Amino acid sequence: MTLMTMALAALLQVSTPAAVPPSAAPSQTRQELEQSVLAATNAFFAARDSGRYAEAYRMFGSGLASEVSEADFRQTVDRMGGEWGAIRSRRNVAVTLYTTPPAATEQATYALVDFSAQYEKLYFLCGHVMWARQEDGTWRIAHLMESAFPHAQSPDAGPAEIVRARALVRCRD
Repeated sequence: MTLMTMALAALLQVSTPAAVPPSAAPSQTRQELEQSVLAATNAFFAARDSGRYAEAYRMFGSGLASEVSEADFRQTVDRMGGEWGAIRSRRNVAVTLYTTPPAATEQATYALVDFSAQYEKLYFLCGHVMWARQEDGTWRIAHLMESAFPHAQSPDAGPAEIVRARALVRCRD
């Protein structure tokens, strides 16, 4: 079985960073941080899915933007749209807050949002968005990873093969 894994950038290698202690963000509670990063995640995907590429790209952090140009981002999303078909649904699965991970270039609060999606031509799509909280309280994307299993790669995939593929790319449910 083959899987198509697409990463826009791999700027942060997050192995096992420490969870954010309650005192790490004195101006916001853990729940408020989670709500704000979920709102940012939903806004990013809403902009990207509706073709508002410039708006979605403005959510990239400076490190990610230096690795992926807006033109490359637009071209990649257009290509994915053709290969994946129309989006049917997307849901955020989990939010994990971190203090500065070991490979991070800047000290900040980070949030990893795991998500799952259904597209017309895919058995599944899953991935995560790593956000870095800015000094003004906004979030910027530091890393985006999406893994997909297209129907075209295995037209007759059964439920067991799909479950194995999801486990292989570590989809969270």
